[in-house]
Amino acid sequence: MNYIPVLVTAAGSELALGIIKACRVSKIPVKVVACDMDGDALGLLWADEGYHVPGVKADQGGYLEALSDIVAREGVRLIIPTADAEMEVMPRHRQHFYDKFGCSFIINDASMMDIFNDKWKTYLFCREKGIPAPETACVCTASEVKRLVETRGYPLVLKPRFGGGSRRLFIINGPLDLDRFLPIVPDGVLQEYLYPDEEEYTAGTFRTFSGEVHVITLRRRLKFGMTYKAEVVFDPALDNFCRAVILNTELVGSNNIQFRNTRQGPRIVEINPRFSGTAGLRAVFGFNDVEMAIRQYVLGEEVPPPFIRPGKVLRYFHEEYVGLGT
Repeated sequence: MNYIPVLVTAAGSELALGIIKACRVSKIPVKVVACDMDGDALGLLWADEGYHVPGVKADQGGYLEALSDIVAREGVRLIIPTADAEMEVMPRHRQHFYDKFGCSFIINDASMMDIFNDKWKTYLFCREKGIPAPETACVCTASEVKRLVETRGYPLVLKPRFGGGSRRLFIINGPLDLDRFLPIVPDGVLQEYLYPDEEEYTAGTFRTFSGEVHVITLRRRLKFGMTYKAEVVFDPALDNFCRAVILNTELVGSNNIQFRNTRQGPRIVEINPRFSGTAGLRAVFGFNDVEMAIRQYVLGEEVPPPFIRPGKVLRYFHEEYVGLGT
């Protein structure tokens, strides 16, 4: 049996672990190769081959050299980066890896990454394209903050412009909260609060080279900034909303949309221009965007619509013991 070597970077991240899970249930046999700057990263244990590499920020040249060595040694056909720092650096090196090694780098163009890794630019993009999104102010502009408070009232949501996972995210219930938390998130955005809380969704999307957009929509609950409970939702209107959002962009391959379904209809919370942390659980439901990527980028095949199974997933912490004595 011929296994396709796939390299998953930042192997200790939640995203990387989800991608490794998706590889394990792929109908296409995959050899999982993983790397991380932390030699104890869990994904290195889960992989078929694991490598310790320099950090991309601390030693960009050394990192690229290490990736090249791994790709050459393992015959890697597909690289899936999962660290935010890589998303900034790697788009300009994508062509080099393909020309030298015949290895595809799954990452969107730099212009798309620049927009959707920045929540303020995402809001401006949505406003320009007519995509429903919460009213948003950049906290660097006091007049905009004042306008949002006056027009939308409290509560509001304060979050950093960059990054995810609910780090430094605060619910602002009044002026005292605003005064308290604005100094903590000086690079942030302030958004109107979207109701109802129980209508929180995450959608996995995969845009093919032929322009089709495959979608799986999950209603979810969050804990510690991550999906801990999710259920597949079969709603053509929500699926079509997600398709329309992606088709308004130049995003390709796997991307993630987070939104709430308000009384006025679905409204975007975030657009993540990459695989997302729910990749592993989506794959179990039949939407395996890692397998889709292998078909499209490595095998050159058409990506058929996925057969999505109904169901619910409950997530929990689990331990991996290493070197346990007797």
